[in-house]
Amino acid sequence: MFDYLKNVYIGSKVLSIVLRMAQSKLINLDFVKENSFNNTAFLKEVLEIFLQSTPGLLDELREACGANDWDRLKKVAHKLKPQAQTFGIGALEPILEYLENVNPDAKNINEVIEFVERAVGLVNEALNEVNIELHSLES
Repeated sequence: MFDYLKNVYIGSKVLSIVLRMAQSKLINLDFVKENSFNNTAFLKEVLEIFLQSTPGLLDELREACGANDWDRLKKVAHKLKPQAQTFGIGALEPILEYLENVNPDAKNINEVIEFVERAVGLVNEALNEVNIELHSLES
């Protein structure tokens, strides 16, 4: 199925984020597979590292947002960007870009919270897909 763009109106800003159509995969492992030269053991290791390291970053992202620690939020969003690129999570990239460059104030704090929750939701979905992929490699 095809990805499409939808304009989401939040406050006075118009932000374009990539949404997926139902039944399509969020992740695209072509880059990882290509760079692992289809070495299954290496691919499994990369997937396991993603599954182990990413939940902690999601916790950090939420904690930084809850504490209004914007510098930390920006740093965590930046740490997630290479993972989004490596695992082909295209829908996550504009959200992380926004979070990495945001300068929250009283007017857009709810917008920031929404973007953090959207990022967490997408990454959790990606974690599920990576876990399924890992199990398929093991069988």
